[in-house]
Order: sequence, then C-alpha cells, then structure tokens
Amino acid sequence: MPKIGRLHRRITRSSRWEALNRDAKGVYSDYARFKHKIKKEIGLSWSMPVSYLQQWGLPDGGWSAGQFLATPGLDWELFHSERLGTGSLQVSYTLVDYPWRQTAADIAENLGVIAPINDLPGNGEDSFAQLTYTHALPGNKLLLAIG
Repeated sequence: MPKIGRLHRRITRSSRWEALNRDAKGVYSDYARFKHKIKKEIGLSWSMPVSYLQQWGLPDGGWSAGQFLATPGLDWELFHSERLGTGSLQVSYTLVDYPWRQTAADIAENLGVIAPINDLPGNGEDSFAQLTYTHALPGNKLLLAIG
C-alpha cells in the first residue's frame, strides 16, 4: 500500500537498510529478521532514530548544551482487503531532552539572539509529531489520510 508523509519515508529507509543487512551475522541480523517477521505477520513496522547534538555559545559564557533527540515512529497496517482496500495507522513522537546544565534556549539567551538556535530549544518540547489513519481504496485509486 502506498503511503504519504515523512514518517513513512523514514520507515521505508529503515526497512531498506534492514533488507541489506538481513543476511549479516550477529545481533542486528536477528533484530532485522524479527522486525521483518512482525511486519509480515501483523503488519507492524517501526523505527527509532536517536541523535545527540552538542551546542556551544559564548559571550556570557557558561556550559555547553547537549540535546538528545529521539523520534520513534510506527506504521501498523490494520487490514488489507481486495474489496475495501487497505487501512493503516501511523504514529510518530518527538522526545527532546537536555540532560546537562543548559538548554539551547539558555545558549541563545547568552548570545543575545532573538530567534532560537534550533527548532527544539528546551526541555518539555515533546509532542506527537504525527497521528494519522491512512486508507487506500482498491487499486490505489484514492489515498485518504486523516490526522
């Protein structure tokens, strides 16, 4: 079933990477096979990108800010029918944490800038980035996303 949106593109890239590594030995190949099995049996696929960004500023000094950003997402194909089409649910969450003494907002204040230095400048910026139901009619004649 074709899907639309940033979450779907991210999960598709993740699935392609897993396909390339499915035959590799070790823990990751076991995990990739497990994800493939779950997707095949119940239609559930997911990704969990995590990043760390170190941010520095100066004029009034202070500590650097370190931002952990996690953006888990899942796509669950609820049903697939020749008569009704395909229905799926997409969920994506954004989790931001600055575990050290300063946040990006503190760095921006130290620098005296008006605009934030990134899109998620402080703790508590967590949110559901996407909650969508997608329905594709048979033959993909119409694709409808609600969310």
